[in-house]
Amino acid sequence: MKIKLALSMIAFVIAACVCSNTTPTPQQIDTATPRYILIATALPTIQGMSYPTGAPIPTQPPAQPINTPVPASPVGTTRDNPFPSGSAADIGSNMTLSVLSVVRPADKQVKQYNMFNDTPAPAQEYIQVMIRVQCTSSSTDTCNFSTYSIKAVGSDGQVHDGNDFIAGVPNELQSGEFFGGSSIKGNVVFLVPKGDPTVVLLVEPFLHAYIYIALQ
Repeated sequence: MKIKLALSMIAFVIAACVCSNTTPTPQQIDTATPRYILIATALPTIQGMSYPTGAPIPTQPPAQPINTPVPASPVGTTRDNPFPSGSAADIGSNMTLSVLSVVRPADKQVKQYNMFNDTPAPAQEYIQVMIRVQCTSSSTDTCNFSTYSIKAVGSDGQVHDGNDFIAGVPNELQSGEFFGGSSIKGNVVFLVPKGDPTVVLLVEPFLHAYIYIALQ
């Protein structure tokens, strides 16, 4: 009985020694290593997905630019978006202007009108435009139109006056005052770049922005 009790005491002492050796003392804990460094070695989690430590962490793709369409300029306000030929373009002051016909080139016609009319340079040609201006005012009110407001412009960017130094143009468009419901019409001749398909009619109304009208 005494032997068993002695053996039990020895076993208890050995177990106590083993436990005391495996339990770290405060001096054995590495307080120099910040706690967050130990946590950082764990698997990172992004949106619920885990990736091995050291592997590149996927990022969200860059946002693609949104291509917002640029609204087109209102018809008739730019040279590349003129009023269609033949349409009644509002030129302000209760008037509309329409292109009725176009003769191009009109070099022979202009020479026939007057032998002293200049022959165009090789890079130029005459163009003859029949124009109608309608007064949209009431029958008791009048409109005033000036032919000086009618010009032409092409790819060279130069503004060309109508009937400039050209004599004898038949049915020439005239400036004037006329009542609402009536109209005036006539020919205007321009000297423009030869073969230039971008030539358009340029109307410069009083106190209004430029208005562009196609000639073809």
